[in-house]
Amino acid sequence: GHAAVKRGAYHFYYFCTPPEDQARWFIRNVPKTGGMLPPVLDMEWNPFSPTCAHVRPPAADVRDQMRRWLRVVEAHYGQRPIIYTTPKFYRENNLSRFRGYDFWLRTTAKTPAETYPGQTWRFWQYSATGIVPGIDGDVDLNAFSGSRADWQNWLATRALR
Repeated sequence: GHAAVKRGAYHFYYFCTPPEDQARWFIRNVPKTGGMLPPVLDMEWNPFSPTCAHVRPPAADVRDQMRRWLRVVEAHYGQRPIIYTTPKFYRENNLSRFRGYDFWLRTTAKTPAETYPGQTWRFWQYSATGIVPGIDGDVDLNAFSGSRADWQNWLATRALR
């Protein structure tokens, strides 16, 4: 049967390739499909990368790379991407300076208001150890900021056309 689950694609940012190359790779691999969620840019440090573990540019460079990726992807899909991030990355790179973007915030021990003071959010990843019937292993659990009607309104304006 059809679960009517909305779907989209996210890009885990890699600090050892230019953002324009990563944006073009994303565009080549993620078809623009009506009704899908806006693209997500996942910004976090990756100490486990076999090829790019310890590259951590200064905050201003990080924000510049993000803007470059976001610009190319938004132009292609016709929707402003969502920014996913972690508390440490958000804080170290001053991501509060991004205005007009929907944020998807990870914080599993505290609320977004406690972890990201003053930051509005659209999605909250509150667990990385959820259980979902039919899926083996741990699953990330997320909440939308708003009611069912708010969700429908958000989809009406933010889903790809």
